[in-house]
Amino acid sequence: YDHVYALKGVSITVVRPGSPAEQAGLHCGDLLLSIDGRWTCSVNDVYSAASKVEPDQSTEIVFQRKGEEQKTVIKPRRGF
Repeated sequence: YDHVYALKGVSITVVRPGSPAEQAGLHCGDLLLSIDGRWTCSVNDVYSAASKVEPDQSTEIVFQRKGEEQKTVIKPRRGF
């Protein structure tokens, strides 16, 4: 367990059907910790980190589900 993430993260409250988040396996209630190696401590951090990833470029995200840190790959689309 990486203690750096202990107080970090943004709770995922909505996962839209067919969205890149759903395709990456994210669920409501997951805690988003980083996108493309950039920590996410606030919604603004999420938008900032996501804006650095080109549409259709796969990138790694780190999230926490039920207290367990996990990684997956997400492929953002234009407009999301």
